[in-house]
Amino acid sequence: MTVQAEAKKYALFIDGEWRPASSGSATQRLNPADQSPVATLPLATESDLDAAVGRIGAEIETLAPLLSREVGKPLGEARIEVLSMMNTFEAYAVWSWETG
Repeated sequence: MTVQAEAKKYALFIDGEWRPASSGSATQRLNPADQSPVATLPLATESDLDAAVGRIGAEIETLAPLLSREVGKPLGEARIEVLSMMNTFEAYAVWSWETG
């Protein structure tokens, strides 16, 4: 017996809110076993990326104090850790773009 669930629809989280890609474009991910849709993902545009990147400075100042309080590390060290995390995300984004 095959149970087919409805494909989950995802959005981009930019500036504190969930939104579709500004182009309205999306792609579907399929279950390799039966080719049924599993998820619908927005295809971010350059303007979506610019909107998200424009928030980085504000996010560092939001996340670093939280990290500092959570684990008791100095605020300066927490800022470095948040920047390192963002650099890691960027590296994976570049890698995924280059490998298709």
